[in-house]
Amino acid sequence: MQTTVFIGLGQMGRRMVRRLDPATTIIYNRTEDVALQLHHDYGYQVSSNLAQDVAQAQCVITMLTDHHAVEDIGQQALYGHLAPGSTWVDMTTGDVASTRRYEAVCANREAHFVAAPVLGSLKPAEAGNLVVIAGGTPSAISGVMSILERFGRVVETKRAEQAVAVKLAMNTLLGFYMDGMAEMLKITDAAHVTRSQVLDILQMSSLDAPVMHVKRPKWESGDASAEFPIRMLAKDLGLALQFAARIGVELPVLACLESVFRQDGQSERGGQDMAFVETGRGE
Repeated sequence: MQTTVFIGLGQMGRRMVRRLDPATTIIYNRTEDVALQLHHDYGYQVSSNLAQDVAQAQCVITMLTDHHAVEDIGQQALYGHLAPGSTWVDMTTGDVASTRRYEAVCANREAHFVAAPVLGSLKPAEAGNLVVIAGGTPSAISGVMSILERFGRVVETKRAEQAVAVKLAMNTLLGFYMDGMAEMLKITDAAHVTRSQVLDILQMSSLDAPVMHVKRPKWESGDASAEFPIRMLAKDLGLALQFAARIGVELPVLACLESVFRQDGQSERGGQDMAFVETGRGE
């Protein structure tokens, strides 16, 4: 029986792992209470020795906060323990350059590597409706395709680093959407136009986008509970800006946007949903 080890049970990870069979999935989280709850509710086996479980797994999935967290887990249990022929799937939104290190680690272990960051938030994760951007060799991706498809629609790129670059580019556009809405609502709030009317007009226009429908209840109600926190999008915008600098691309407007999100993310509002960047709900 093939075993999958799923590492990282944050808000996304704990929903994604529910798409996998408890009978063949071992789970691990640095904060153990989340893993224990999943064990209690659904029967997932909780790892008691992560390095040993990784050494016996056919597939290892990491879904962590950033590449620094991946490095910590890697040093602890992956880099020296991946089994020959196994596949490491990193679904973290991290640094593009880090994928080269992960590929080298896997090559040294005679294992495969796939970068597979996802587009979508909590509800799509629960429903298996994420977009999975899978980068790696065709054989590596095909070997884990049946697992990736449980999370949502899979789109392939030729190289692992391309998958991460696309994810960061998409989140850059998302950041512009959120900040654009924040600034637009400042204008219409000041003009005493109701948000419901403003959003109705937006949805009638060519400016409409699906993400606007998803966030509309939050903008109307003022519910700032996080589906994707400001501080996490700030992290991704910073990574996109770093990648642009590394490849010699000047993105001055992104630099301004990243500053807005970074400052807001470092404030007491950093845990609020990205839909509330800078402007909050207004008066």
